[in-house]
Amino acid sequence: MNRVLSQFPRHLERFASLKCRQLSTIESIKSQSCILPFLTKPNSLVSVVPQRFCATNVSSHSENHTPVWNAERLLSAGLIGVMPLSFMIKSPVMDYALALAMVLHIHWGIEAVVVDYIRPRVFGPIVPKLALLSVYALSIATLAGLFYFNYTDVGVVQGIRMTMKM
Repeated sequence: MNRVLSQFPRHLERFASLKCRQLSTIESIKSQSCILPFLTKPNSLVSVVPQRFCATNVSSHSENHTPVWNAERLLSAGLIGVMPLSFMIKSPVMDYALALAMVLHIHWGIEAVVVDYIRPRVFGPIVPKLALLSVYALSIATLAGLFYFNYTDVGVVQGIRMTMKM
């Protein structure tokens, strides 16, 4: 790391001397000696740039978000079948499945918006946590309310049918 830090001003001068020259391909980028150390050692640039200028933590990239993304896509595709089936098959099981699928789908969508747009870097460390906590509280309250409506009243699907008849 000390070698990279000691060579950084020299590389910066070489990079500045390139001016507006177009670098069209990866080969031409690799041929530039000022950029080569950053391409061969991917973490060298991260160690030079102060942490406060990085939008995300480097260690967060090691987490695997593929299973969550797959679950979101499966639920979204599953809603295509659950919604019409719950209206065709009058059953409490279908009412609970519809309530759970809809609340989970909406929760993941609103959670993504909160995480993407209410960032700690912009709002500080407390506001994003409170926003995320309110998303979870709202989702839990909505799910509990729909389950209560299914258990004590006519159910979600029948409630929608009664509303549409008005």
